[in-house]
Amino acid sequence: MHTTLEKIGGAAVVCTVLLRASAASAEDPPRDADDDDEVLTATATVEAPARAPVTRTVQREEMASVAGTRGDALRAVELLPGVSRPPVGSDQPVIRGANPFDTQVFLEGAPVPILFHLAGLSSFVHSRVLESIDLQPSNFSPRYGRKVGGIIEVRLRDPRMDGLHGVAEVSFLDTSIMAETPIGKNAGVLAAVRRSNLDAVLRSAQSLGDLGITAAPVYWDYQSVASFALGEDDRLRLLAYGSRDSFGLVLADPNEADPAVRGAFGATSEFHRVQVEHRHRWKGGSSLESSLTYGRQNESGSFGDVGRYVFAIDTLQARTEATAIVAPELRIVAGVDALANRFDGSYAGIPPPGGEGDAPTPLSLQRRISLQTETWVPLPGAYVEAGIRPTPALLLAPGIRADYNHQIGAAAVDPRFSMRYEATSSTALKAGVGRFSQSPDERMAVVPVGNPNLRMTHALHASSGVEHRIGDAFVGSVEGFGKWITGVVAATPEGRPPFYANAQDGRVFGAELMLRKKPREGDRFFGFLSYTLMRSERRDAGTNAPWRLFDRDQPHIVSATAVVRLGRGWEVGSSLRFTSGTPYTPIVGATYEATTDVYSPRIGRPLSARNPPFFRLDARVQKTWDFRRWKLAAYLDVQNATNQANAEGFSYSYDYRRREANNGIPILPILGVRGEL
Repeated sequence: MHTTLEKIGGAAVVCTVLLRASAASAEDPPRDADDDDEVLTATATVEAPARAPVTRTVQREEMASVAGTRGDALRAVELLPGVSRPPVGSDQPVIRGANPFDTQVFLEGAPVPILFHLAGLSSFVHSRVLESIDLQPSNFSPRYGRKVGGIIEVRLRDPRMDGLHGVAEVSFLDTSIMAETPIGKNAGVLAAVRRSNLDAVLRSAQSLGDLGITAAPVYWDYQSVASFALGEDDRLRLLAYGSRDSFGLVLADPNEADPAVRGAFGATSEFHRVQVEHRHRWKGGSSLESSLTYGRQNESGSFGDVGRYVFAIDTLQARTEATAIVAPELRIVAGVDALANRFDGSYAGIPPPGGEGDAPTPLSLQRRISLQTETWVPLPGAYVEAGIRPTPALLLAPGIRADYNHQIGAAAVDPRFSMRYEATSSTALKAGVGRFSQSPDERMAVVPVGNPNLRMTHALHASSGVEHRIGDAFVGSVEGFGKWITGVVAATPEGRPPFYANAQDGRVFGAELMLRKKPREGDRFFGFLSYTLMRSERRDAGTNAPWRLFDRDQPHIVSATAVVRLGRGWEVGSSLRFTSGTPYTPIVGATYEATTDVYSPRIGRPLSARNPPFFRLDARVQKTWDFRRWKLAAYLDVQNATNQANAEGFSYSYDYRRREANNGIPILPILGVRGEL
């Protein structure tokens, strides 16, 4: 069961109830995946420490109904305040102006490498196995570390215990099946699997050979949860999940501007995880939770005649967290978070990309390098935080986290603090400040294509805001935030050795506004409206140089979604998204290189131009038939309903005198049917 506590006295903007460490109750009620009643009271005097001053939780009804997501819950995260639009084809979110690498996705406390499949069309988790999705855009709890951006926490629910249930769904994009059943009185299991239909659709529409495609985009994923109640005070869960994406094409004719762009291009990415969790809860609310996760990630690909790569990453994580109710006004949480990555791979091709804002150099003009490496990177961490309520209206949450990176021999100690004050019965004030540290990508610190002398990146987060409840159904909030980042790892200009350095500082500041109408039993309408005003900048580290735009800067972000239930099983919805275009470095001319017979571009001032704004309107209509024992639903989900030609960048002629826009995804109608037992 997932239900949320949005009472102003909670520990965060939206506190997730019935989640182990963040439960507001001293003892969890029995979990029932089919129970959607709201919990509006708490039996413990002190709440768990706030996971973040701003935590936005996507509710179950919102998961399934947002237009443009096809009922994909994780896609709804893209519409929340502070979430910038990533470039087309990207599978990583951009949160509060941070680099995508600076944000981490967790599944039940374990880091996972992706949030979305190829091109961002679908997430890697079936929505019907989700319990909750929490977005913490900054100032997150000491429980989370190793990142200076934001956190997305995904939690999987337990199987239902009231009999056999299942869901089967077929759409233009993919086919999925989910089933769950109890096993005896104290155990249950659920499993879900999904595979894309894009290859079959493309084959039926046009010969793949005519398109130059040798392997159409294919993705699949799976999740399984087995839950065991070991008496009244102990619970054991076993999880397994994974994902795979692949794509391939052949360019028979060389690119006009760069003859080296030809041949076979393709990529395959997959990961698998197995996870075991145990929780023991004592009378009075204290608890001990432990988990052990092992995973493997494989990456391989080729880029024409230029090069190819094969990488594998083995991940092992052990996490133990103890929660102690010391007094009615004091709760302490302490934990160990030990992570280790084994990196093994080979690479042959061009050097790493140039520095931020550099124009791409034609492949024909670049030298070739090769790499074969294997390394273990232990990343131990530990943390402690407290929830202190000196008065009924005030909740304080101080904490500290320590991390160590064995590969670069660097350590970090990060203090953090957040608070929440109930000014009135309907208005709350919240604030947070803290230090955050991040290790470089292992590949950036490996010789000969990396720099073993890299240091950690550090960031100071600060935020404050106010939340106001309007009646029983609406909540409005305003938050201001800032991030100051030092030691940002960046590629060296023109890809010169040592290829990477802690060469930049960064800063991000802005404000977010949100008005939300919660989905409630019997209501015909729910949705939200949000606006983000933000600035993300970089400059060379240790200098007084002027600040310049970060290449992910999007000053204005507007998101809105609404769902209306018309009765008789009909439901309609719409989502709107508008964002500023991202900066880019213009090409102002070209120089002819006689030795290679290609033109080399001359660039203007770095990141001095901006792509056109992005606009997308999605629409959704669904009809559900209830046959008592089972349900059937048919839906039409139209992405980019106005067929807006959103420019994602530009392609140039061979001499760079002409260019044309590379537009994103056009109108995409997706028809689907779903049966539910």
